[in-house]
Amino acid sequence: LCKRRYLRPSTCRPALCCDYMERRALFEKDENGKIKETRSTNAKRYWNAYSSRPAKTYQIICENLRAYERKLNDYQLKQFEEWTQDIMEDITRIQGFTNQALSELYLPAYYQQLTMMKNAFQKKND
Repeated sequence: LCKRRYLRPSTCRPALCCDYMERRALFEKDENGKIKETRSTNAKRYWNAYSSRPAKTYQIICENLRAYERKLNDYQLKQFEEWTQDIMEDITRIQGFTNQALSELYLPAYYQQLTMMKNAFQKKND
């Protein structure tokens, strides 16, 4: 169990999922097919607050995401809903979700989870 928490601590996953969802919603290409630069996501801007107060900040991030949901296609929206459900079930089952500050152990899990999310959309596009 300790190894699993180190590899995938659940506390970083909600903010990462929100960040990736918003990036997918903001993803645009110009008339030449080149990816446009986009602004920083709400989840990225709130990351410092999230690492200090995860539960409270996650609620704020989710409220800010509602406007972006309509920009996602059906597959993307379904995928993010499934991930969010899995994340919240994992948090509830394993360790709960509190406002306790995150430790540095969330960093490896953050990048591992990001890779998993990118791979899910690459497989869909292949």
